[in-house]
Amino acid sequence: MTGWQSIIFDDDSTSVHPMHSLAIQVMQCIYRTVDPTHPPPSNADGWWNSPSLYYQVDQSGYDTSIVILNLREGMQYPPQMHTHFMINLNTMCVHDKFQDIRFPVPGEICSVAAQLKEYVTALVRERKEAEEALQREEALRLQKTRLEEHQKRVQAFYRCLIEKGLLDEDDAKQLSSDGVDCPLCSAQQESCRACGIISCSSSDCKASSAIPIMKCCTHSSKNYCTSCLESPPAADVLPLMGQCPICAHWFCSEELRWCIGRPVLNEGTSVIEPLSPSTTGDTSVAQWPVIGPGDNAATLVVGLLRARSKH
Repeated sequence: MTGWQSIIFDDDSTSVHPMHSLAIQVMQCIYRTVDPTHPPPSNADGWWNSPSLYYQVDQSGYDTSIVILNLREGMQYPPQMHTHFMINLNTMCVHDKFQDIRFPVPGEICSVAAQLKEYVTALVRERKEAEEALQREEALRLQKTRLEEHQKRVQAFYRCLIEKGLLDEDDAKQLSSDGVDCPLCSAQQESCRACGIISCSSSDCKASSAIPIMKCCTHSSKNYCTSCLESPPAADVLPLMGQCPICAHWFCSEELRWCIGRPVLNEGTSVIEPLSPSTTGDTSVAQWPVIGPGDNAATLVVGLLRARSKH
């Protein structure tokens, strides 16, 4: 539920609100009902007599949870406004706040009061529908932008294969820019998470050798091209991936953070301590180096290889 929203009726405004005359009808009827001996206010002047609609929108956003017509009066001293009558258009009940009494909305204006409530409900629905229409337009725009970006990357993929002599230029012209499969082997395309360059997901395909993309052994969605892996990381940032010199498998930074002898996220981050030689009987494990956060994947591999060469 949102907070209170309002519609103020003021004769001094530049344009007359479509519900202005109905609000005046209700206001005059309420004043006549409470005090028939005095003439009711003739108009809303924004100070001495000021009717206003207050409402809240329900959780769906399409309807109101409550609609109130407040009849406010301005005071000369001290100069401030007070709500004299509060009319609940949901329950059709009037609260005289000065005398603290409640009474039903007079029958002669029930239909007018209902029109005020219906107007607010329709206004809320129209705003919600307009908001959703804008959201749909934005979603379509983003979808179109993503499609155009994908088409550009696919065309770059084809050009690379042409330049490396793996794809005939005339054949490439017949290929769709919306394609998601490799033009050489029909395997699914894959892309680098960092730069978006496209390659083939099949390790047996020549396209995957032409544009190498390394995959994390643990997290299949963590794929990075060799160009991005060769770029040195920023200070205090782990490398994107690192390759194990023993099994040659690649592991993403999420795995590097927890592995013995591999980088930690930053200074002070807890890591699993190497097992002691007395526990494992293997002196090489205890002497694996812990590489700092500023080191890249190459440093990781060199450090591990040096540790192995000592034994």
